[in-house]
Amino acid sequence: MLDINIGGVMKKYTEQAKLLVVEDYCSGSAGHREVAHRHGVNASSLRKWIAAYQALGAAGLKSKRKKNYSPEFKLNVLQRMREEELSYRQVAALFDIRKSDIIGEWEVCVRPTPLPDPDAKGDGVHLI
Repeated sequence: MLDINIGGVMKKYTEQAKLLVVEDYCSGSAGHREVAHRHGVNASSLRKWIAAYQALGAAGLKSKRKKNYSPEFKLNVLQRMREEELSYRQVAALFDIRKSDIIGEWEVCVRPTPLPDPDAKGDGVHLI
């Protein structure tokens, strides 16, 4: 189930409930905001469900436990994101990562340390 904060109260949705809402959206009857409102679901959560469903089908809506990702996995995610110019949300859906914002944290950790610019005058360090 997914936790959703509504008025300070956490609400959980079953996989079947998420699927029902996503299928309503996919029917084309309305945009994601209207569908979310109709079902009493946070629009941001619905967007995540839609991305997960589009990437992985109904399996993308299953509850996930916190995972520990290997350094190799993280690098694969970041490489694919860069190569295909994907957003955090898109690559999270492709790799079945529950919280897309963690990818930004990975990205910060692997950025290279700036090197001194050999052509620069002075002792300053310059970003490439």
